[in-house]
Amino acid sequence: MSNYYNPVQIIKTDDWQSELTSNIRDLNIANPIIVTSPGNRKRLQLDELFSPKNIFSDVDSNPTFVNCQNALAFVKITVLMVLLR
Repeated sequence: MSNYYNPVQIIKTDDWQSELTSNIRDLNIANPIIVTSPGNRKRLQLDELFSPKNIFSDVDSNPTFVNCQNALAFVKITVLMVLLR
């Protein structure tokens, strides 16, 4: 797979929360949508940091195509709800 390209920027940090907060501020994101696994949601206490209604955690640790489709559907619905407010 020498031609594989992943457009996602990988950020290595010892303080993910500070890094995330900084990026959210720099990008001017008012309501971030978080896509994560149930274990990370609990372990990182994401419900205390972000609105639980903006967190999608129905994702396996090794995501399937269906997991990705469900996450995209969640994002579409969440964005639509924000636009309708």
